[in-house]
Amino acid sequence: MKLVIFDVDGTLVDHGRLEGDFYADAFRSVFGWWDADSDWSRCRHITDGGIAREIYQRRCRRPATAGEIGQLKSRFLANYQTGVHRQPGELRAMPGVGEMLAQLPERGWRLAVATGAWQALARFKLAAAGVELDGVPFATGDDSDQRETIMTLAIAAAQRHYRTRCFERVVYVGDAVWDVRASQELGLPFLGVGKRYQQLLAGGATHTLPDFTDLSAYWPALAECGVPVRHSAT
Repeated sequence: MKLVIFDVDGTLVDHGRLEGDFYADAFRSVFGWWDADSDWSRCRHITDGGIAREIYQRRCRRPATAGEIGQLKSRFLANYQTGVHRQPGELRAMPGVGEMLAQLPERGWRLAVATGAWQALARFKLAAAGVELDGVPFATGDDSDQRETIMTLAIAAAQRHYRTRCFERVVYVGDAVWDVRASQELGLPFLGVGKRYQQLLAGGATHTLPDFTDLSAYWPALAECGVPVRHSAT
């Protein structure tokens, strides 16, 4: 039994340019400010909660409270719901996702999700994009700010769900350099998907694909991809 773990944003769902604007607007609505110079890629934990806590700590010199993060989470979801209602089709399944997911079982793969997005938001995005994952083991940004922990929890949830102590092979599929780094830390094979393939290859990914439309390339890549290579500093 093999396990493939998917990220959501940019991997299963193409959210276009919505994410950054909705997140910044939610920050402004709840806290009255937004650090426009914030470079998310430099945050220690690139998850909904990890970004929020780090940016808040930098500005306010204290940790955000659970209540404050809860307000931000609610506003972020509301922004998405309103925005998608106004702009139908802005959230789309990545090309080829439906057919790829349908073929997973017959190819001997089981499925789980590990995303840095908060759970309600991740499920809204998937539903709005028409990606049906009912009953699939999930780990999200509600479980941890750390992507590595989220991925580990997804594997544990999959072990319980599929009633196995271990999988013959576990692959993480993601679209960003922080997905590469997390896979490196955990020693997991990684398959890069999406437009940022050059960044993924530079980060150490062994295999990348633009999307899931060419399944004749996807299945070998899933079987052959390796743990991302750590490049030595020069």
